[in-house]
Amino acid sequence: CMPIVEGSRVVGVVSRGDLVRVVGREDGAIARDVLHKLEIYGGPGRWQVEVRDGVVTIGDTFDDETDRHVARVIAEAVPGVVGAEVVRRPKE
Repeated sequence: CMPIVEGSRVVGVVSRGDLVRVVGREDGAIARDVLHKLEIYGGPGRWQVEVRDGVVTIGDTFDDETDRHVARVIAEAVPGVVGAEVVRRPKE
C-alpha cells in the first residue's frame, strides 16, 4: 500500500489491487461489463457505452436525472473504471 498525502495529512491509501484493477483491464472488457450491468438495471437497447482509457461515457435514450445518477454509480463500480458520465442520446 502507498499512502496518499496532502501536505502532512494522509488523505487516502492506494493498494496494488487498486492499480491492477485500473491498468489491468482493456476498455472493451470494461464496456461489456458496464453495458451488461446497465441492461440488468434498465433493459436492453437503451444504453450506449463507450470507454476510453477507463473513462466511461454512457448514452441514454431517456432524460431522467435519477436514472443518470444510478447509471453513473453502476459504471463506477465496475473494476477498471476511473470515471463515468451519462449523456442523453436521441432515440434511433
